[in-house]
Amino acid sequence: MWKILGKGEENEWNRKGRDLLHMEKYPEAVESFKKGLEEDPKDVRGWVGKGMALAHLAQHREAIECFDHAIRLDPENPGAWYGKGISYSAIDQYENAILCFEKKIRFDPQDHMGWLKKGESLEAVENLREALDCYEHAFAMSRSRRIQEKRDDLLQFIKGKAREDESR
Repeated sequence: MWKILGKGEENEWNRKGRDLLHMEKYPEAVESFKKGLEEDPKDVRGWVGKGMALAHLAQHREAIECFDHAIRLDPENPGAWYGKGISYSAIDQYENAILCFEKKIRFDPQDHMGWLKKGESLEAVENLREALDCYEHAFAMSRSRRIQEKRDDLLQFIKGKAREDESR
């Protein structure tokens, strides 16, 4: 979670917000980040943290606005792009999510979560071959059983569809 928020100095309110986010106290985290941003409206970490807390509360449109603030301040912030992609996915705007995850991957190519979430969004729009490629990247980086199962399930589905198409 800390990697997502970014690097640099943070004020006391944002530090508290980060701790509340970690404890899954999302409404309190939002309030703390709001106070931190009142002190320093150019604090990228505060915008990303507030966006993450709002996303956890399923307030995705507001979360996207926070991530947009962070991106305006730091266009190469992978956490802001990731959070924005998560929120777009949650409201079924998968094409926008894919674009966000591509940016996340560009700025942090070694983090498997960007690849995983891009794959999930691609799968949602039925771009299965590209989704499988993303799962392969994610699995190569993390060796996660969850990713392996997603990859294997999708591969079996693709093979099954290919057999169906051949039999027609």
